[in-house]
Amino acid sequence: MANQPLRNYLRTYRRRCGLSQDEIAQLLGTSSGTKVSRYENFARLPSVAGILGYEIIFNQPANRLFAGAYETVHRAIRARAKRLAKTLNARPGDPRTARKLHLLRTIGPLPQASTKYGRARLLAERFPELQPSLPRFRKSYMSEDDRMAIFDAVGFAVVCFPQREPKLTD
Repeated sequence: MANQPLRNYLRTYRRRCGLSQDEIAQLLGTSSGTKVSRYENFARLPSVAGILGYEIIFNQPANRLFAGAYETVHRAIRARAKRLAKTLNARPGDPRTARKLHLLRTIGPLPQASTKYGRARLLAERFPELQPSLPRFRKSYMSEDDRMAIFDAVGFAVVCFPQREPKLTD
């Protein structure tokens, strides 16, 4: 069974930054760290403004900060999209239906990036020269292959040094 991500990683990111719950609360504009504690302990989900605030504070996308919640919502929407596609397929001929079906087909499966091995596989697909270095999938009781450090480094480089589009000059 694959490891399931936590509903959120707010505590992890807060601790990495060395901030207290009260300091995060102050940044989010709330009165005390109690709300932050509830968010970190999965007792409550923050408002949209709170989620955007966490994105800004930690400089991380919401789907990474709230990975488990994101996966749950993604699976539910994907299941609903399949049902809606079946309904729309029963009404062929309408040009708007074709556009709707195209949109529904773009709601694909979750990327495999929720695990370290999944991120390594995505990097190996993006950079085919890394394919031979990709170790076999390991069970949770097995130790990590040393070659995974290559993928840690490449992932770091991809995040820190995004490829820029060349500027076209006349």
